[in-house]
Parts: sequence; structure tokens; C-alpha cells
Amino acid sequence: MAKWIACTEQTASEFKDAIRGWPEVDNLIRGLQAQGVFPGMKNMRMVFDPEKIAPEDPLRVRLQALQNAEDARLAGGRDQEG
Repeated sequence: MAKWIACTEQTASEFKDAIRGWPEVDNLIRGLQAQGVFPGMKNMRMVFDPEKIAPEDPLRVRLQALQNAEDARLAGGRDQEG
């Protein structure tokens, strides 16, 4: 199942780590930054399907860490809303 994850203050570290481990996305962002057209990761979101990434791929571990951070962020938001 595809998952949407937002880059927030709570997930920024894991988000950056996931991007660094994903060469295609990392290169795209660096290229946009070099052109001055990428303002930063604030409000950036990504969607991925962990089932389509091989279990032995290090990217899967990075994306799972990002998903865990997002789940914790959302759980914290629910606690604060309730």
C-alpha cells in the first residue's frame, strides 16, 4: 500500500536521510537547488510503496524509519486533539 509522508519538523531528519539514500531523488533535488528553484524541503511530501522495494534494499530501511517518524507524529497530533 502506498504511503504519503510529509516533511515536518518532527520527520525532517528521517526525511533527509531517506532522500540521501534515494540517489534519483537526491540528484533531482540537488539539481533544482543548483538552479535556485528549490526553496527547501518544507512542505515537501513523498509517496512510496514499501512492498515494491526489496527487503534487502537499504532504502527500504530508511523509508521505514521515515514512516515510523510520521506515525509517531500523527499519533502525537491525535493525542493533542483529543
